[in-house]
Amino acid sequence: MKICILLRVYNRIADLEANISIINQRWKNYDYDILVVSNGREHGFTPPEQIRNQVFRIVDLPNNSGHLSGNSQLLLAGCQNIDFDAYGYILILEADTWLCDDRIIKTYVERLEASDAVWASARWYDKFYSLATDFALIKSSFLKNHTDIFNFTEYPECFVCNYLVANELKYIYIRENMPVGLPSYIRKYPYAPKRRFFLFPKSGMLTHHIELLKRGMDEKKAFFNLLSGSKFFETPIRYSAFEKIKIRSAFLFQSIFIRRSWYSQRRYWKPE
Repeated sequence: MKICILLRVYNRIADLEANISIINQRWKNYDYDILVVSNGREHGFTPPEQIRNQVFRIVDLPNNSGHLSGNSQLLLAGCQNIDFDAYGYILILEADTWLCDDRIIKTYVERLEASDAVWASARWYDKFYSLATDFALIKSSFLKNHTDIFNFTEYPECFVCNYLVANELKYIYIRENMPVGLPSYIRKYPYAPKRRFFLFPKSGMLTHHIELLKRGMDEKKAFFNLLSGSKFFETPIRYSAFEKIKIRSAFLFQSIFIRRSWYSQRRYWKPE
């Protein structure tokens, strides 16, 4: 099985370099081709030369079309550079989304193979039907003829879900990466800056924006070492095993929070 990783980046170049190292050294279950798509050149952000021999291809776009439309731009440009017939699956991944290993990918490849679903990712919003686009596993045979699923300008997670439903196509939730957010009445919670989780211990995924961490990249690397049970990154910060227990406890406790979907039907997002 060959999988193409469509790895997209704007300005998180340090995250990109770290992520490529993780994939090349710790992902072992499949044969991966890494396609890096970047749109930060006009603002001084370009993939460094030293990664060029570590990836399959780099597509360096000359401009950025904006925050959400820029995300669409990266995905569509990536699709234009993929030979879909060469791969069983396409994995879309953001540069700052790190997975300790590829066990969760193997789990959901097997689930998708055993079903007629074409997409697997986390639910992004509690209020709307939605599918995460920071980490998603997609059947290549589907995406080959449906690249317009990435032709969004706002609410990409809702657009993708609506697209699949409108075309009577099935999807699977990656529940190990859920929930993403906290209820609006929770103003502060451990491991969830801005009421959003950036650590997912069940899947071994980290999605931190380093500017939200007091000690930046060193802290993110320390969290990676903790979740992976390794010393993969050199960092002056070291967490004890008790920190991992605290993270798991925080996830366990949040499950009792009352959520909107418990008393109000989840609905489909509609553009204004």
